[in-house]
Amino acid sequence: MTVFCSVAKEKFAFLVEEFDFSLVDEAAEPWGGEIVYRSGLVGIRVTYEAPSAFVFVRIYRLVEGEMRENPSDARSVDDVTYIYMQDALSEAFRMRPAYEYGEDSAYYDEENGLETFVSEFASRLKRHCRGLLEGDFSSFEMAAKILIARLTQR
Repeated sequence: MTVFCSVAKEKFAFLVEEFDFSLVDEAAEPWGGEIVYRSGLVGIRVTYEAPSAFVFVRIYRLVEGEMRENPSDARSVDDVTYIYMQDALSEAFRMRPAYEYGEDSAYYDEENGLETFVSEFASRLKRHCRGLLEGDFSSFEMAAKILIARLTQR
């Protein structure tokens, strides 16, 4: 989905402009798309999945300069290499899938809905995850515990 990549690059441009990240990859797919940023210590993967009507923002703690996926059997915070932005936010600031806001929401606007939705994710990343973007992983552990709990419930 070319539209997503172009909107996401515009809304997440602050990563390059303010936090010294580099855009390292982008992929437009029929189901959505993805853009990837990396700095010296942190990686950010922003993925839009149209069927889920959701933007997944993963924040990576780089391992030897690489963005590595979490092992499927992660059981401790030390095993976790990325967290979801949602898990680093307080409940009040977490986003929901677009369809949960209803057809009257700005996210359903035919012309600007996707842009508005992506903008909210970018804004929350910038406003509430500043420490992580700067390489301060003190809040990473709390979010990693949430992710591990979710994995062990499967």
